[in-house]
Amino acid sequence: MKNDLVEDTVSSFLALRSPLKKPLLLGFSGGVDSLSLAHALFLKGIEVHLAHFDHRWRKESRDEVKQLEKWAKERKLIFLTESSSQPKADEMWAREERYAFFSELFSSRGYEALVLAHQLDDQAETVLKRIFEGAHLQNLKGMEPVSKRGEMPLWRPFLSLSKKTIRAFADKNKLEPLEDRTNFDEKYMRARMRQTIVREISRHFGKEVAPPLYRLGQEARELDGYLERATQKFFKTPNQSRVQGPFGVMWDFNPFFPLETVELRYLLHAFFKEKGKGATRAALDAIIENLKLKKPNQRIQVAKSEVIIDRGILFYLERPLPIFHGEMSLKTQTITTQDWLWTIQVEGGEEAFSSPNWRDWWKGKISLSSSSLDWKGQSKIPAFFRPSLPLFIQKDGVEISPSPILVSISVKPRA
Repeated sequence: MKNDLVEDTVSSFLALRSPLKKPLLLGFSGGVDSLSLAHALFLKGIEVHLAHFDHRWRKESRDEVKQLEKWAKERKLIFLTESSSQPKADEMWAREERYAFFSELFSSRGYEALVLAHQLDDQAETVLKRIFEGAHLQNLKGMEPVSKRGEMPLWRPFLSLSKKTIRAFADKNKLEPLEDRTNFDEKYMRARMRQTIVREISRHFGKEVAPPLYRLGQEARELDGYLERATQKFFKTPNQSRVQGPFGVMWDFNPFFPLETVELRYLLHAFFKEKGKGATRAALDAIIENLKLKKPNQRIQVAKSEVIIDRGILFYLERPLPIFHGEMSLKTQTITTQDWLWTIQVEGGEEAFSSPNWRDWWKGKISLSSSSLDWKGQSKIPAFFRPSLPLFIQKDGVEISPSPILVSISVKPRA
């Protein structure tokens, strides 16, 4: 007898992750997908606990909980359930409630992973939705077979299986899935995608679009993996080209040019994501163009932060730059101005330092000698940064110091 495709898919998926040391936790709605996955795991003798969350959107949902619990008991499977304390017919709210329930179970009981029954058609809808939303190319990958939510692993063994295949498995095994009528209510985006948008595109195009959308998601995932590997050198520490200072991040791309635009876009997207900023496509395009053309002093707004591009270097300002407006005598002291704390250390001694470098000052500290107490002769100091550089002058023709001195200056944000 020919092996069942659903069972083979589950077996192959689990074989790559064996041996299982803990039970699996399955998100169990009772629909055809999760019911079929629960049954396939049961047939394989895998220890699985079923977790059902009742959003209380429908009057019949309480009776459905009892039906699902009965199904689990007949197979001696552990059934865990909880209902919403604040029912709200909102997809995002419901999703967060559901995951909070799963996360609490995962933390308190200990499982190998949370297993979800998303399948090929779900993936196609996700990819299409992201296309319409204007997602970056590598983000068209949609859901991944293996991912994480916080510390909780997420496994999706059904992603390569179509709804039609899963329904055939359910029919063959005489499974009776629940039908959630909200799945057909087009006031919800997921219902519109499933019932109307994908079907209409397929009808007008003359062929099913779910399989090619799924393949597009696969190829986007491959591209994302390649770009992640190809750009690891940019994120390794220590990294001399990327410097975190008290003012923000300075990232010098000059050593890496020529750099492919797709790599640069990936890097910038990852960087702003790391900073918790959502850079628009227009902002990324402007940054990429100015970096590659090595234009000086170009200012670009990303969310509420300012990015400055200067001759192939990206400056990401995390706070306003310090500007010292007054004058002071050159002596050891600590000074507070606005949101900054300046520390000046003056010592006698022979000249021991090279000329000052503005890149050192980006790190928040410079050390220099009495013969090099100004920035004259230094070229290519970014224009925006010049007002923040400490400037040493002779007052009324009096020398700065009658004898050799060493000066260290540092600045940091006030606590």
